[in-house]
Amino acid sequence: MVCLQRTKSFKRFTQQLSFCSKKYWSYRARSRLLWPTRPQHMLDKALTWFINGWISLVVLLNIIEIIIDFHLAAWSFWGGVAEFVGTWNWFTEAVIPLLPAFGAMAWRDRRRKKRLATLT
Repeated sequence: MVCLQRTKSFKRFTQQLSFCSKKYWSYRARSRLLWPTRPQHMLDKALTWFINGWISLVVLLNIIEIIIDFHLAAWSFWGGVAEFVGTWNWFTEAVIPLLPAFGAMAWRDRRRKKRLATLT
């Protein structure tokens, strides 16, 4: 929020500054009813961090597995492709490890919907 304007006098600048701070704090006081309380907001942020971290970890581990299959387990490129196709299962290595992230996502969305329902 920018409410300061360029002024030539210091007195006018301080008047604008005090007006801005009053306006800002009154806005915060009014919006406290709309924003979640601190613990609820912190849990939502923690769930979001967990979701992002878990999905990143699963993707990183799958990329490491692909590299290992291509470079260490095979003598040629097509041998690596055959090794990867023979060992990689999309359900057990992509879907099952993502279930904790999907559960946290559902929990976070349910909490947000419940909070929005209490506001309306």
